[in-house]
Amino acid sequence: MKPWPSPLPNARQPWNLGEAVALAVAERPAAMERVRDLKHLLAAELTAAVPGLEITDAADGAPHILHVTIPKIDGSALLTHLDQAGIACSTGSACASGRVGPSHVLVAMGTANDWNGSALRLSLAPTTTRA
Repeated sequence: MKPWPSPLPNARQPWNLGEAVALAVAERPAAMERVRDLKHLLAAELTAAVPGLEITDAADGAPHILHVTIPKIDGSALLTHLDQAGIACSTGSACASGRVGPSHVLVAMGTANDWNGSALRLSLAPTTTRA
């Protein structure tokens, strides 16, 4: 016979959540600095390896997002190839996800219309490595 679950909540659960949040907050500055360093490394290596690639990211932008454009490249095809290589990324901007056509955000940023389809957004995380 299976025992009934206890009607009392796990008293340690809120404490464990509080400890996890405190640990994440304490580690955040170092983690974001490491992610920003990886972002700059990725930007430098992509710029050196891909002719015509332009970094369309604000210098003081989010430390974990790199936005690039590659003129005259079909963004959908690029996204498919990168996905097949195990690289998760997105075309366009986050607020235009799932829409067909130029992103209003990219247009507002002043990117040329022929670049909108070749925009690529790469997101990094504290678990991202150099490999």
